[in-house]
Amino acid sequence: MKRRGIHIVLIVLLLGPLPVASEEAIVPLHLLIAEIKNHPEIEALRLRAEAAKEEIAQTQFLEDPQFSITQWGIPSNLNIGRAEETWFGIAQMFPFPGKRRLRSQLATSDWATRQQDNRAKRLALISEVKSAYYQLSLSQEKIRFHQKHQTLLEESIHIAKKRYAVGQGSQQDILKAEMERSGIHNELIALENERSILWAKMNTLINRSIETPLGKVEALTLRPFPLTYNALIEAALRAQPELQGAALMVERSQLATALTQKEADPDFMVEVQYWDVQGDENRWMVGGKMNLPFVFKEKYAGKNRKAAVEAQEAAARYTARKNETLLEVKSLFTTIQTTAQQLARYPSDLIPLANQSVQVAQIAYQAGTGDLLTLIEDIQLLLDIQIAYYEKLAMFWEQIAKLEPLIGEEIP
Repeated sequence: MKRRGIHIVLIVLLLGPLPVASEEAIVPLHLLIAEIKNHPEIEALRLRAEAAKEEIAQTQFLEDPQFSITQWGIPSNLNIGRAEETWFGIAQMFPFPGKRRLRSQLATSDWATRQQDNRAKRLALISEVKSAYYQLSLSQEKIRFHQKHQTLLEESIHIAKKRYAVGQGSQQDILKAEMERSGIHNELIALENERSILWAKMNTLINRSIETPLGKVEALTLRPFPLTYNALIEAALRAQPELQGAALMVERSQLATALTQKEADPDFMVEVQYWDVQGDENRWMVGGKMNLPFVFKEKYAGKNRKAAVEAQEAAARYTARKNETLLEVKSLFTTIQTTAQQLARYPSDLIPLANQSVQVAQIAYQAGTGDLLTLIEDIQLLLDIQIAYYEKLAMFWEQIAKLEPLIGEEIP
């Protein structure tokens, strides 16, 4: 404790004075979450989805028409002005029926996948902001309890000094109490620095300067978890962004397979030409072309095999993601239920008993029937129990925050 205290004092001297918590306004969680929309990664994913949406419209267009000019019968002196005929042509390629529709569906699937990426990132950031908020609340409660117990020790030291002055106590008791108070003072310094770092993390998550002034956060309370396990599973399968994205990739691979099969069907080109003939009647010419993909049918057979393998890969990835999601939901739900059961004992049993022990030890010490060491131990035990309660309470809420990205929605 002594060595750690020296290190903490050195840190404080380097960092400068810490903000005073009692003068800070409470910052509600929902206001911090609202600032997530300003995060650069969210904006980048939104723009990426917007760009993907523009691809849908592009698939509705045919390929660019081709304009051509040909001079026929140029004399040997290469005087192109005396060519016998000048042909002006325009040609347009038309894909085999069904290709444009499949390309449009592929682009739409890509756009939907980008939207799921955006949702996944937003929910992940909300989860991180909530976790940081709960850690801030825990840090705040730790500071409050340490300050309260510091006051209790100061009162005990005052009593000990009075007793020592009339020959009823020992200087060793006073020294032990002073050492304990010094330890709590050092812990307070560490907790204030920890709180400052947590706020810097919060500011980073919501795209604010890490030097943005601190504030207080709301105290955590325990309430029943509102969703059943079956409801969580149903929500995860229906709305989890990563799982929905994996499902869209399966759909996309199926569309890609259908388009690859269509690539073996020929495309057609229609061409119209106008012939400017020197010394004779001008003429028109209409022609058509088509590619012959069946000439290299093995090339297209290889493409089809590749598309089929990619479709199987997408299906396997979806199954893997689904299994991972169900496992994670089960694990978090179990932890939440277990933590809630453990928390129930603290307000009704452990904390009242620890408070009672401190009160009894105080009365006994003041009456001269108890010793200071027992009182100090009881005060420390009360501090440990209160902190353990809020650590579990913070963990309870953090597990809920981690659950939200898995089910694709915030838990009320």
